[in-house]
Amino acid sequence: AKATKQEGLAEEVLTALPEGPPWVTYEVLEDRTGFKRRKVRELLGSLGGRVSRLAEEQRRGGPVMFWRAPDG
Repeated sequence: AKATKQEGLAEEVLTALPEGPPWVTYEVLEDRTGFKRRKVRELLGSLGGRVSRLAEEQRRGGPVMFWRAPDG
């Protein structure tokens, strides 16, 4: 039952992700889902290849940005 609940929460995060620009930050995902940062990170990790990510170092110190992978 816990796995099913976790999958449901992960789907909430996936639904909150855009399919293209403008991409979203952890803060936007927190606002859209009501989850704390730690939970958002955990759920993004569980979604694996269904989430695309642009890391800070790729954006010269900007925030990490997320969006739904094309085949997600």
